[in-house]
Amino acid sequence: MRLFRDRDFIETYEGMFFCVIGNVHPTDRVISYLKYVPSDLGLWGRGRKYARILKSYTTVSVREVLNFLKSNFPRYVGELDAMGLEMIVVPVEGVKTHFKPEVRLKELYGESVERLDVLERKTVELVNVLSEASGIPVECFGVTGSILLKIHNPSFSDVDLTVYGRVNASKIRNALVELKENGSIRWLSGVEFDRWVYDKARQYRLNLKDAWEICRRVWSRGFYGDTEFSVHPVKTEKDSSERYGDIVYRPLSGLAKIKATIVDVEDSYFMPAFYIVSDVDFLGGSPVEDLTEIVTYEGFYAGIFNEGEVVEAVGKLESVLDRRTGETRHRLVVGSFEAECSDYIKPIEG
Repeated sequence: MRLFRDRDFIETYEGMFFCVIGNVHPTDRVISYLKYVPSDLGLWGRGRKYARILKSYTTVSVREVLNFLKSNFPRYVGELDAMGLEMIVVPVEGVKTHFKPEVRLKELYGESVERLDVLERKTVELVNVLSEASGIPVECFGVTGSILLKIHNPSFSDVDLTVYGRVNASKIRNALVELKENGSIRWLSGVEFDRWVYDKARQYRLNLKDAWEICRRVWSRGFYGDTEFSVHPVKTEKDSSERYGDIVYRPLSGLAKIKATIVDVEDSYFMPAFYIVSDVDFLGGSPVEDLTEIVTYEGFYAGIFNEGEVVEAVGKLESVLDRRTGETRHRLVVGSFEAECSDYIKPIEG
């Protein structure tokens, strides 16, 4: 059964577009963030116009949108008991349309070239390039964002792709690295890259050296011709049997700072991104004995660290109870509202 997946979109009856976060949701609500709202001054859309309300993909911006909804549409904010936090959630009965990236991409492939606009044609071309380079079937790709919603503006919109399946995450990563090396696609360089580093350093409150090193590792973005694109691995229902409530998270007081060795990155490509760690040393905050993972809700840190690498991280400590097995442990969360972008993961020398 096709459930709500990360990077799907949903439309409410007010005409607002929410982007789905992750694959684990309560049965009656969908965890998401609001991205586009109807606006006569909007730059997206061909009939009805839409404006982008989310300023950036940081938790600070998501919190701003959450506060907007609390003041104007409080039914879209609720407590997630299993996660111990207040978050943007759309009641299932409030979903007018569920937009699925793989369905939209199939539509594009079914149209004649003449009926596609320039950005839609580039989307199809890019998927063909990525499929051939990675060996991933076209059917495992999707297109999300404004193209999924058919509100894209060909003059400035970018192409946001999904690729489905745990086994395909490392395949698409390797293909994108190779395509950049042979010049089939490109990424920022020179002054353009320096500006991007500066912008990310400001957003995530990093010094320029750390921001440069993290930005250097980003593999999921690029330019196909003069069009910017991104690729987001997404799990399918076959990749995980977890259901909302199977695992209960409880925040502990304050932030912690740790040094740890990454031992498993298999689930670091998805949202949220998980890094399994060992040899944890607490550099600040209240130590716990069984911290086994760093999880990030900031996509900026997803899929960029390697097994065996030593990292420093600041984040919110949480206790974890797996109700299926009765096992307990702790984790460090990067990308919490409490941290307000003062949390991070960065590589350090062992």
